[in-house]
Amino acid sequence: MPSPLQSPNFGFLAVHDPLLVRLAAQAEANVFTDPETALFKLRQWVEILAKQIAATARLPDTAALDLLGLLRRLGDKGFVPREAADLLHTIRTSGNRAVHDAAASQGEALRCLRFAHKIAIWFHRAFGGDPAWRYTPFLPPPEPQAAGDELRVELERLRTQVREL
Repeated sequence: MPSPLQSPNFGFLAVHDPLLVRLAAQAEANVFTDPETALFKLRQWVEILAKQIAATARLPDTAALDLLGLLRRLGDKGFVPREAADLLHTIRTSGNRAVHDAAASQGEALRCLRFAHKIAIWFHRAFGGDPAWRYTPFLPPPEPQAAGDELRVELERLRTQVREL
């Protein structure tokens, strides 16, 4: 299991909350070996991130809200742009399915991990305070020995994107 600050994709979030890095690193470590756990960790990551946004924005009366209500409130008040909100909801629903139905694929876990990276970049730009900060492209975790065709195609597509950037 990687230490909290050794995530190639999420280490920059440590300035906000080391828990965000730890949860994302755990998702990275499990994306191929246990996609349900990866999605569960990403769903937790979304919840911590949403609470962080609400606290930073000083949004009142959010303690009693569930995650869906909190995400809706953040979107309605303009603290989360539509694209980020859609990705947060995608991770939330995938995480819920993984927990309640024990249903997840490696491809879904990898897509949600990539979505989390996009959200993390937006969050750090919006709330990080460093306008000169430059992000690194998403680096997919190493391919497992028993990767299926769908997963190989997705990994190659991501590697091509990284090379192009």
